[in-house]
Amino acid sequence: MKLELKHLAPYLPYGLKVQTEHIEGNRIYTLEGLSAKYDRVDLDDDYGWSYIGGIKLILHPLSDFEKVICKELMIKFSTSLIIIHEIWTLIQKEKTLNQINYETYLFMCKNHVDFNNLIENNLAIDINTITQ
Repeated sequence: MKLELKHLAPYLPYGLKVQTEHIEGNRIYTLEGLSAKYDRVDLDDDYGWSYIGGIKLILHPLSDFEKVICKELMIKFSTSLIIIHEIWTLIQKEKTLNQINYETYLFMCKNHVDFNNLIENNLAIDINTITQ
């Protein structure tokens, strides 16, 4: 599996952070745009564009919603019990991504939740492992 524009697009309006590799070490940028024609992304740096293969998304794994009390998640993410419960049903494989409601999908995009198993496929980084 390789990172594609379709993986990036849902997060674009919500200030997704990405990590790139540089000679000096890894750097974190905000994703600002996509170019389908050239498979590039626009980053908030002086260089502007980077190829998709050179970045990794920074996302919350679905497991962040698995072992925490619902009330804590509702407070942390300022959301409803319905959305937290629906994410839990995704984790438990009681529902698929196509079966959840649109509000839950938007919540996951806005909060950078990995609903496509990109972390598992080494195309994204668990936000909990990033040190700033």
